[in-house]
Amino acid sequence: MPSPATREIAELRSALAHPLFSIGSIEVSVIFVLQVIVYIVALGITVRILRQRLGRFLCDRFGADPATAFAVSRLSGYALWAVGLLVGLPLMGINLSTIALAFGAVGVGIGFGLQNLTENLVGGLILLVARPIKVGDRVRIEGAEGTVTDIGPRVTQIRTNDNIFLLVPNAEFISRRVINLTFQDRLIRFRFPVGVAYGSDPERVREVLLAVAIDHPDLVEDPPPKVLFTGFGDSALEFTLWAGTRTRVDDPDVLRSEVNFRIHEALVEAGIAIPFPQRDLHLRSVAPEAAAALSGGPPR
Repeated sequence: MPSPATREIAELRSALAHPLFSIGSIEVSVIFVLQVIVYIVALGITVRILRQRLGRFLCDRFGADPATAFAVSRLSGYALWAVGLLVGLPLMGINLSTIALAFGAVGVGIGFGLQNLTENLVGGLILLVARPIKVGDRVRIEGAEGTVTDIGPRVTQIRTNDNIFLLVPNAEFISRRVINLTFQDRLIRFRFPVGVAYGSDPERVREVLLAVAIDHPDLVEDPPPKVLFTGFGDSALEFTLWAGTRTRVDDPDVLRSEVNFRIHEALVEAGIAIPFPQRDLHLRSVAPEAAAALSGGPPR
């Protein structure tokens, strides 16, 4: 005769296995739900681990760049999810055709509600396959600029220089105008406007600016920096230093500040003045007291 504890365990097991409701030929019980949850969680952990190892393998073994390794590992993860669900769910007694019929019955009703989700899922796949943007690219969209850190199933993460993350739906990158500053090359050219006092030697100014660009470790020598004499301003001779960088793409404001500090220091050492705005004031009529004060004579 079974003990009371054994009977309680049997009764509990029977209660957990008792069908709560049915979906077609699938009888849904507490044990069935727990099995599905455990399987999906285990599949998700397995896919994450395999994705991470695949990304490291591609970088270490084949020398793939991080953006390519990310795209391949993310697409492989989607494929593993699909295979895992197609293989694992039937093993737990879930008939996929029954699920398809059940979702098809309500698919028309919720289709419009899932339209944006579908667009973003498809957009994410297009971004990973066609690669108009990649992880690590510097992009500008709707006035915001930052570095792409992740391309997910629904949104793409962009981190700005203020360490603020923008979550942009993937469909936005397909349907809107996006500026990719590092699409084919991480070289970005910066312009540094400079004004010097009238009477300065333009050739000397060019030598000083080029020396600043050449001495800065983050400004490239190929293509070489250039100095343009852009015009005659109201108070200054106007020049622009053109110089490119590949290593400081993600912090342009800091780079501009560093170069401007060096330009100011170099101009001061070279004895080249940086002017302040000057205006000539012509007086058509002046009060006698003011005229006397300006001329230094006693007031009348």
